[in-house]
Amino acid sequence: MENVTCELFIGSVVSQGTTSTNASGIYAFTNLTPGDYYLTFTPPAGFVFSPQNAGGDDTVDSDANTATGTTATTTLTAGENDITWDAGLYQPEISVTKVLSSVTFTNPDVARMTYTITIGPNAIPLTAIQAVDDLEAAFTPQSFAVINLTATNLTVNSSFDGLTASDTNLLTGTDSLNAGETGVITLVVDLTLNPNDPTAIYVNEVVASGLPPTGPRVSDNSTATGPLFADPAVTKSGDPTRVFVGELDTFSLTVSNTGNQTATDVVVVDPLPSNLSVVSVVSVPPYTITITPPRTVQVDIGDMDPDDIVTITIVARVNSTGSPPIINQVELTTTSPTDFDPNNRSSITLEVMQPSLPDTGFAPGKVTKIPAQPSTFLYSTNDELALSIPSLQIHLPIVGVPKSGDSWDVTWLGNRAGWLNGTSYPTWDGNSVITGHVYLADGLAGPFLNIGKLNYGDRVIVRAYGKDYIYEVRSVRTIKPYEVATALRHEDRSWITLLTCKGFNEDSGNYDLRTVLRAVLVSVK
Repeated sequence: MENVTCELFIGSVVSQGTTSTNASGIYAFTNLTPGDYYLTFTPPAGFVFSPQNAGGDDTVDSDANTATGTTATTTLTAGENDITWDAGLYQPEISVTKVLSSVTFTNPDVARMTYTITIGPNAIPLTAIQAVDDLEAAFTPQSFAVINLTATNLTVNSSFDGLTASDTNLLTGTDSLNAGETGVITLVVDLTLNPNDPTAIYVNEVVASGLPPTGPRVSDNSTATGPLFADPAVTKSGDPTRVFVGELDTFSLTVSNTGNQTATDVVVVDPLPSNLSVVSVVSVPPYTITITPPRTVQVDIGDMDPDDIVTITIVARVNSTGSPPIINQVELTTTSPTDFDPNNRSSITLEVMQPSLPDTGFAPGKVTKIPAQPSTFLYSTNDELALSIPSLQIHLPIVGVPKSGDSWDVTWLGNRAGWLNGTSYPTWDGNSVITGHVYLADGLAGPFLNIGKLNYGDRVIVRAYGKDYIYEVRSVRTIKPYEVATALRHEDRSWITLLTCKGFNEDSGNYDLRTVLRAVLVSVK
């Protein structure tokens, strides 16, 4: 070592001068007279002496007293050249590193943090090793609890609680580590997150110290920040949650990252129940959307930064009542290891109600007095929409009939065809249900009196916006009024269902049956 000061004394205290070591750590005093000599070495700042006279080889050991730097006295004779007097110096130190090796959640408000604290490897042997970790200073004002404390090559302090006024010593302080050895401490802490700032990051410090072979205790510190976590979550809602067969339902999925780190490879999968069919799916911002038959929606979001929000809107049609309860659950997956699993799923329960088929006829041969049509039951009109059945010489405007309660009130339909709102719009994909009277309020025949006489292949035409949508009859059936699913059955292609009453019961004053004609779109002209 260069620039170590060496002072030579003769007798008791007579200095013979000073010199300094060169770049190779060599010094020399020359032209000395015979006598009794000793040396005093002054180490550079931060260095201490190696143990005196350690080992059995006097040519390579350290001759300086570890406290004073002074050697023993030696007698130099005439003509003697003695180059065995030297001092060993080293810079005592201890090395510690602290890392937050994992973060998990025992519930949404408590982060379980596992710290790994490594002491060493050190260049010198150390005794009385201690590590101090003041958790209270790091986490205040949030509450915390020490869950577990273990160590390898070190002895943990079973009384450690991390409280400033109690016990912040991780170790018993009785352990030693040889040069090159390491000791590892594993500390598991539960931290209750701040409800006003659940993504807050805290800095936690450990201070390690040890006693070298000579000199004072040495220390080192290391900090770890946390909890660092990514926690994507999903919630789902439905509007409405009480829905009739044939109606549309809108599901809103909200995906967020409630953590303070980027969530990776986020994917949302929503397998809709069997009584629903997908009409549309939109994500904001836009991401890749896949619909796997028959009805599983997948949205590949990828990475999500903290505070990112993704909204997914699924519109679905209710095809049948299904098998209650109808529970629809969406699930989120991610490759982020800190993810809190319970908030990766969200479900809603749908109450699917079966509407009643409307009464589409009055008593034949007699006048039925009807009230004025209320403004809340007005039908929507569209001059661009009409129904024709060439073989029956029927040509009718189509009006929209709103649902009233669990059915449709067609009292004021007259000589018009009524599209039942909630079923597919005429000419669109799906099943459009169009009703008409079998008898009118004046007792005369209504426009749908003879639709039961149509045969397979007969044509039904819907004229819409300047085009003729030509449908061909595929079935004509007589059903009971409660056989709603037959009339409202969902179709993927464009179908129309013509519906009217049949079989007037004089005793009850009601129709006992319904005629249902179903036709499929075959061409557009």
